[in-house]
Amino acid sequence: MRSIRRRLTLGLLATLLPLLATGGAGLYLYVRRALLQQLDSTLADKARVLASLVVRSEGRVELDVDGEDLPEFGRDGDPEFFQISLQDGSTIARSRSLEGGALPLRAGSLAAPDFWDLSLPEGRAGRGVGVRFVPKTEEEDGSNPQAPAPRAASLADSVLLVLAQDRSSVDHPLSILLTALLVVGALALGAASLAVTRIVGRGLSPLAQVANLAAGIDASSLGRRFPEADVPAELAPICARLNELLTRLEHAFERERRFTADAAHELRTPIAELRALAEVALRFPGDGEATARSLRDALDIARQMERLVAALLGLARCDAGRQLAVLETVDLGGLVREAWRDLDGTARARDLSVVLDVEGAGKVETDRALAGAILSNLLSNAVEHAPPGGRVECRANDENGTVVLSLGNTHDSLRPSDLPHLFEPFWRKDPARGRSSHAGLGLAVVAAFSRVLGIRVSPELPEPNWFRVRIPFPRSARGAAKG
Repeated sequence: MRSIRRRLTLGLLATLLPLLATGGAGLYLYVRRALLQQLDSTLADKARVLASLVVRSEGRVELDVDGEDLPEFGRDGDPEFFQISLQDGSTIARSRSLEGGALPLRAGSLAAPDFWDLSLPEGRAGRGVGVRFVPKTEEEDGSNPQAPAPRAASLADSVLLVLAQDRSSVDHPLSILLTALLVVGALALGAASLAVTRIVGRGLSPLAQVANLAAGIDASSLGRRFPEADVPAELAPICARLNELLTRLEHAFERERRFTADAAHELRTPIAELRALAEVALRFPGDGEATARSLRDALDIARQMERLVAALLGLARCDAGRQLAVLETVDLGGLVREAWRDLDGTARARDLSVVLDVEGAGKVETDRALAGAILSNLLSNAVEHAPPGGRVECRANDENGTVVLSLGNTHDSLRPSDLPHLFEPFWRKDPARGRSSHAGLGLAVVAAFSRVLGIRVSPELPEPNWFRVRIPFPRSARGAAKG
């Protein structure tokens, strides 16, 4: 499992390590360059001094100084080295410290000497400088003022001077600096590791707190919420989304509990009635008329329970995604009349004025069984809830290639605030309606089957005493072609 803490820690250390290494390397190179520049400047000055002591006299080039006057080039201590050669490579002077050895011949000019690292005769690391120059004559030196002016010097008259000395003045400080940088870098990296680990741990602690809070939430504590005000800005959206999820879960669990309680309540009444009928029939077995009446009542109750169970199973299948729609071409007007057939007697008994204007509905593409259940429940709901002497209408209109079925009825109690609750299972505007044969699942089944068919059922109150439901059905290609 990938750890955010581990990735952040390693990422920060991986970023810090190159920064430390780059800083240390930059400091080391800067000090090295400064020390080498200082050493090279000293060597260049010494080379210019020695060059000023080389003179040409009577065709000979010689060093105008005694070796005793140059103690730094002796054999004792940490001697320095020099060698002066002519253009043909012959040596005219060398330091006593060389003892017959030789220095490599490389040269620049007095203005731009050539510097390089070399190995000294005794094997130590050294630094050398080489310059090429034309030695002064004695006349130029001012020793003979009456002498004629010297001729112009040529490259053949130049002399090569090479001077070298030990690099310890550079290497020893650099060795100390390198050791210090490595020790300080290791300590800094260790301290940074501890600091990064603690900082990352403290930074991620709010995540652990959210995780601990989430671990304590179960079905009985869905009312708890994650804090949004006292958390880091990065966690605030996550806490907000979790709170929204908990709100949805709380509502879903509440609906589930209410649905279960309502279903049990709806089933308890008919079961109690069946039990009472059976007890009466058993107590008076000789009364044939009473027994027949009890059987008829039991049959009505059984049918009511069958409708209730069928509605519950339909809702369960829709919620589980197991209810599939088999689309076919259906005569919508005939489907409406078929659904109305069983309700005509009830409508007459309630003295309802009924208008079924669906002759021009034509063919639609839908699932016959699901669409029939939707229409049956809507028409039954209209007949049940329209007041006696009221009106029920069902009209079909063509709107942009879609057949919109408008089913309405008069009412005496609905308000706009009731519309969002109409399709909730077991919801009733008036608890007294519980005495009817409707269990409060009809519109819930309508909403569930409509979702399966991919259509939207829209309830509305276009007038104060008029309730209407609009159901769009896609017209079939074959029906549209005929039209």
